[in-house]
Amino acid sequence: MKGDGFYKSHSLIQRKVIEVIEPLISDAASRVPLPADFQPFWIVDYGCGEGRNSVIPVRTVVQAVRRRRRQQDICVVHNDLPTNNFNGLFKDVYGVDEDSYLGSQTDDGGRTFVLAGASTFYSQVLPKASVQFGYSSSALHWLREFPDGSLKNHLFHWGGAPDESRHLAELSAQDWSIILQQRARELAPGGRMIISMAGSLGENGYDGIDPAKVGQSYSAQKPLDLLNDVILNMVRESAISRTAYELMSIPIYMRTLDQFLAPFDQEALAGAFIVEHAKTDYMDCPFYAQFKQTGDVKAYAAELVATVRAFTEPMVVKGLSVGGGEESRVTRLVSEIYERMRAAVCASPDAYPFNVIQLNAVLCRR
Repeated sequence: MKGDGFYKSHSLIQRKVIEVIEPLISDAASRVPLPADFQPFWIVDYGCGEGRNSVIPVRTVVQAVRRRRRQQDICVVHNDLPTNNFNGLFKDVYGVDEDSYLGSQTDDGGRTFVLAGASTFYSQVLPKASVQFGYSSSALHWLREFPDGSLKNHLFHWGGAPDESRHLAELSAQDWSIILQQRARELAPGGRMIISMAGSLGENGYDGIDPAKVGQSYSAQKPLDLLNDVILNMVRESAISRTAYELMSIPIYMRTLDQFLAPFDQEALAGAFIVEHAKTDYMDCPFYAQFKQTGDVKAYAAELVATVRAFTEPMVVKGLSVGGGEESRVTRLVSEIYERMRAAVCASPDAYPFNVIQLNAVLCRR
């Protein structure tokens, strides 16, 4: 993610997704078995990012647990890569923001302890059978990597040639199985895991959502296709090399509901989880809705492009930096890419809404 608070400042979409799944979080937290007396209740926030959108679901879980057992001590582990902006996260957690889950602590109740788990969620983050509640939003669609050259003519997996698409689907299936196996190790019996990640409708759609009617099969497909088109045009103009473009592939895979459910029948996970809820949800772009009310196309384009930039810029920089590209040149080209996107949205504001397709699920550890 783009750091220094940029991602956090442009993550309204992620926050809106959390609002959709908050009832699932509250319900699951009200049913999860509490630990034995004097043992802490462990919450893990997998792929926490910079924190602003992490404190809301954790607050919901903390409040639900304390309604059941006021004196319950709670340990919260915010998990992300070592390069994550944990300083920014802790500023939000320990700040005075009304969303902070520490704001309601009292001396006569249980205490909440905040920790960081600086490791990939492709590994085991906490000891076996120790976690009562796991949570992840807008993170588990990230693959470990795209091997160089996986995509020749698009930044995202849906634009791959048939052989490329098959290969990336296989990588995604392997990665998803690994993630679930690690969570199966960590979750205590009866523990719950809430998952929300960018998804795909496939060819026929799910849960009454028709891809032909909504005009897309993948989350945020229209602005992400625009990013790809802008960079390809710059390749054609020789402003960016073909090699650099191919190194910009974004290692996100948006799974269908069938792909999400497939690993639960595998021997490695047989009997590990009960899938209590699994559904594909659709959400219209909140920036576009605001634009239709205000008519402020510049503000709409700026926020939409900033949201895309927040999670794509690091891979764009990686591609442009190949061969030791000069920092000033890389900076200029990055700015030009997103400025061209902004101009395109201003010119055709109806063409690129950041509409969301999200896979939401509740898993229970047997």
